[in-house]
Amino acid sequence: MASDVVLQEEYQDNVFFSQTAKERTWLTTVAPSVEARYVSERASAAGGARLEGRAYSRDGGLNTVTQFYTASAERRGERATGGVSGNMIWDTTLDTELRQTGVVLDRHRRASATGGVDLGYALTERTETSLVYRYTDTRYDTARLADYIDHEVQWNTQQALSEARHALGAVIAASVFQTDSSYRSRELSAVASYTHHVSESFEAALSVGFRQTRVRIGGDLGATASDTGVVSEASLTRQWDGGSLSLAVNRKTNPSGAGRLVETTHGSLHGVYAVTDRATATFDADWYGNSAVDSLGGNADSTLARLEPGLGWRVGERLTFAAAYTYLRQRTETGDAAANRVMARLTYEWNRSE
Repeated sequence: MASDVVLQEEYQDNVFFSQTAKERTWLTTVAPSVEARYVSERASAAGGARLEGRAYSRDGGLNTVTQFYTASAERRGERATGGVSGNMIWDTTLDTELRQTGVVLDRHRRASATGGVDLGYALTERTETSLVYRYTDTRYDTARLADYIDHEVQWNTQQALSEARHALGAVIAASVFQTDSSYRSRELSAVASYTHHVSESFEAALSVGFRQTRVRIGGDLGATASDTGVVSEASLTRQWDGGSLSLAVNRKTNPSGAGRLVETTHGSLHGVYAVTDRATATFDADWYGNSAVDSLGGNADSTLARLEPGLGWRVGERLTFAAAYTYLRQRTETGDAAANRVMARLTYEWNRSE
């Protein structure tokens, strides 16, 4: 079991990420969390909860408690495995949804529940196959955004090659995305992948495939559209004593509270370096390019860039300090928006046991 509490102070110069009316504020966050885990030879289970009490200095109407809950369980046999997982999030559109899609929406509260079932089977020592189902239900506290439900089913297979340093894989997926405003999309995709473990500390992976998406707006008699595109991902991961560096680029479709399915191209760079035995430097960079899958609702192209250098310091056995600067910039046809954030955080671990 592990538990901690976080005290964080943050300055934001554009809390609503607005193109015109920037509002500055100080944000104070107190966030306790707890995580429990059980592991045996044949089974494992885990659960966690985190609450974030947020207080804004200039607009008390923004004060809120963000909540995160997770749970999972897995059962392993000689060849077969089965697992279930779920999470529940209460936050705002400028938190986890922004990091996932890169789509900037008006700031509103949202509740998102996700559940899944994973079934796997080892055909041979080097060949594995699995069937995965995911369900997402997202609701917003405003009629200006579209509540939606998303279903996805995946069939995966992977074949390890010589000395398990190379692996080939294939994924066939089907998904259905539907909003409460009669927007419905169906998507089929097929992807092939290759992974190469160059060494114990260096890995490269590439996956490429195609998708076909059909969209209907306005019910059975509404307008329809179809679109084809590329589904892809490439990544490089390098680790060394005291640090790691990872680079990834992917393109896929994402559900969005904008009420449409969007195609997102996402590039990310993440680096960690141990400056001393107590100090750690970090760097995160993300770039998102978004466009609507269909043309029925007009153009929705946008880009978002995010840069975040940071520094961590282990003050004591249980206490750590971290500081970071975040820069965000969005570009759309209607204008640009930028935001700067400076954060300082203390984390105290009061209980950690096996």
